[in-house]
Amino acid sequence: MSTCLASDGFVINMVVGGEVVTLKSLEESSNLVVAEMPINIYEIL
Repeated sequence: MSTCLASDGFVINMVVGGEVVTLKSLEESSNLVVAEMPINIYEIL
């Protein structure tokens, strides 16, 4: 993930159930904002 972010790319994380808590924890500890993916993926390209 860090390599992709360093090259101005983006990462898609797929999480279910209890993994959301883990993802939010990583978001807080790394000072990154993890946005929810929009229905239309072309909105982020």
